[in-house]
Amino acid sequence: MFLFAYTAMARKFYFSSSTGNDSYTVTQAQNQATPWKTIGKLNSLTTGTNGPSVFLPGDTLCFKRGDVFANGAANGYASVQWVNTPGSTYWTAPSGTQANPIVITNYGSTSLPLPNWLYPSATYPVNYWPYTREGRAVIAFKGVHDIIIDGIQSDDYRVPSSDKSNPGYTGGWILEIGRAHV
Repeated sequence: MFLFAYTAMARKFYFSSSTGNDSYTVTQAQNQATPWKTIGKLNSLTTGTNGPSVFLPGDTLCFKRGDVFANGAANGYASVQWVNTPGSTYWTAPSGTQANPIVITNYGSTSLPLPNWLYPSATYPVNYWPYTREGRAVIAFKGVHDIIIDGIQSDDYRVPSSDKSNPGYTGGWILEIGRAHV
């Protein structure tokens, strides 16, 4: 009975880089007509910058097909830092549960390409210490579990493959640090 009542409360949040607005409220962002705009907004909601995360086990984060999301945390090693450090007031990212994972997926017309997540810039070196070889990840997880990513891509074509002198913007897609279980 409890599981049924909890699952019924699961929410969907929408993101669209083409039509969204990061000033929308948590309630507004649960409507496809009023999505949040950036993965920077997602990043701010999975760290303690706005208090504990708004996301709960069973929630679904939906990113619009055909949109490109390249505007995360330009001052760090990952666009989205989904990190939970016990005892920290800043690193308070949520986890799902085995019965109610947090799901990151897409929405919109299936004739459009999958939403494309990218790292915002090439300003950090690929071997950014202490994350050697994994610098500039699109999303980094630490201390979280039961998060499912399905139907999101990361195809970074901003630096042509023929350009051998400039580093790519995106160094990697997913970085798991420590005890993350995604």
